[in-house]
Amino acid sequence: MIISKTNKTSNIAIKLAALALAGKKLESIPYPEEEMKAVFDYVKNTKTASITFMAIENAVEEDKLFDEDSFYFEWKKLRLNSYRRNLLFDKETNAILKYMDENGIWFMPLKGAILKHFYPSPDVREMNDVDILYDRTKRDEMDAFMKSRGYRVWMHHYSKDRDDETGDLTKGDNADEYVKDPFLYFELHKYLIEESYSPEFAKYYANVPDSLVKDENNNCGYHFTDEEFYIYLFVHAHKHFTRNGIGIRFLMDVCVYLNSHPDLNLKYIEKICDENGIGTFERDVRSVALKMFDLDSEVSEESLEKSEWNLFDSMIGADNFGNLETRWKNQVYELDAEGEVSKGKYLKSRLFPDEKWYRIYHPFVYKHKIVKPFFTIYRLTVLAFRGRKNVKKEMDQVGGKDA
Repeated sequence: MIISKTNKTSNIAIKLAALALAGKKLESIPYPEEEMKAVFDYVKNTKTASITFMAIENAVEEDKLFDEDSFYFEWKKLRLNSYRRNLLFDKETNAILKYMDENGIWFMPLKGAILKHFYPSPDVREMNDVDILYDRTKRDEMDAFMKSRGYRVWMHHYSKDRDDETGDLTKGDNADEYVKDPFLYFELHKYLIEESYSPEFAKYYANVPDSLVKDENNNCGYHFTDEEFYIYLFVHAHKHFTRNGIGIRFLMDVCVYLNSHPDLNLKYIEKICDENGIGTFERDVRSVALKMFDLDSEVSEESLEKSEWNLFDSMIGADNFGNLETRWKNQVYELDAEGEVSKGKYLKSRLFPDEKWYRIYHPFVYKHKIVKPFFTIYRLTVLAFRGRKNVKKEMDQVGGKDA
């Protein structure tokens, strides 16, 4: 396990998750009540409450599990809710995929819908939504079907500007999002990755489904090879990482997947990730994930590579999909991967961002470069008059290097 000097709460949460992943349970709670309350708040925010409850369910006094004023009661409820959510997600997913299969619409479930089956129990991998890649030429048909099942459009990036022959959209995001009470949330993906995030990976995935493997138990389903599933897991995670960050559930996903697929072709994975700009990120995450949940070792800050520690420190401080401070830390991490980062270098990168920054955060400015000087003046004005406290906090993430 990786031990943080400053974050005792995350240390305990990681220990509980590692125990559960190893199929072990505590016989008694070795931590004070106030520390466990902090751990509960942490695992709730990082979407790891269900897996960590597995480690303590036999150790908590029974009266606390049934006391509505106890945080242990709330912890148990999150575990049961995860079980219920997974059941309902499975039911809806099966209905949606059955419709696609019977109507000649090719499809491929993504990310958590597949990952959860490699956990000790599928329902301990908490699900926010279900992602499905499908034949985007059938978009209107799927829109009508989802609405017929009681879903409403959440963020329907719909555009009538499309190629009449292929159905390819010329505008819009990479997925249409549908929600239904009490919590069902489906993303139907037209593309795997937006060009605004990564032109390299948008090109890499341009020929899907040609590169996919046909399922054996249905008519229209496909899946990635094990290596390509792992690569896409990182592509999607890196998008969140470069925006607001990503939390420890992703590290757990990586650990679980690697341990359940010991024969992955890592040389191939490294080659593809290096060629498309996320090689350092993949290697650091892989190293951190395997060390983080290893019960047989204790790893300190000093024994990690600097980039590994920076990444670990960012992820244990993030919620499930990060926050503003983790975004700052991750920008330092990305700069540091290119060489020793200093406050001067970091400040220059923030005042005068590169084209990738504009492409991800401000695509309008990226596409209409004539407005860039005016936008720069606007940013500097906002920083000077409204964001000085945040600027100080942000610069503190760089550390003490001033040169």
